[in-house]
Amino acid sequence: MERGPLEVLVVAFPGEEVPEGVEVALAAMREIGDIRVISGMTVTRPHEGPPEVTQIASFQDVGDVVADIVGHTAVGVPNAEAIDQVVATLEPGSTALLLVVEHVWAVGVAAEVRAAGGRLVDAVRLPSDVLAAAEEVMGGQPAASPEG
Repeated sequence: MERGPLEVLVVAFPGEEVPEGVEVALAAMREIGDIRVISGMTVTRPHEGPPEVTQIASFQDVGDVVADIVGHTAVGVPNAEAIDQVVATLEPGSTALLLVVEHVWAVGVAAEVRAAGGRLVDAVRLPSDVLAAAEEVMGGQPAASPEG
């Protein structure tokens, strides 16, 4: 079975729960089929008391031994050490969403890259403030596409 790229994401929010709009948007992406949630959990650091960790998804839509092996050994499903690192970065009264996702939309490209002997060497996410600053420098125009 061909797989798309796997990625671990950690997104933090003020407040002691994941905003409903984020949950709705994530569910919509899953419904469309853009991503597959392999594993997910929330980590909440309340103002008082110990952190709270809640498993919200575990190998959803995958459910086989291969996914278990891939999730735990290749991706490193968030373990106690990773959760401790997230807790250390959270402000009291905030929550983080940890997700291991498969980029289903990229299955075809990933398969062709692997077939050609290619491999992912690096990936960098550009935060929205960096993109906004670049657009401001360009006079509010979005970056040109490779075709144009």
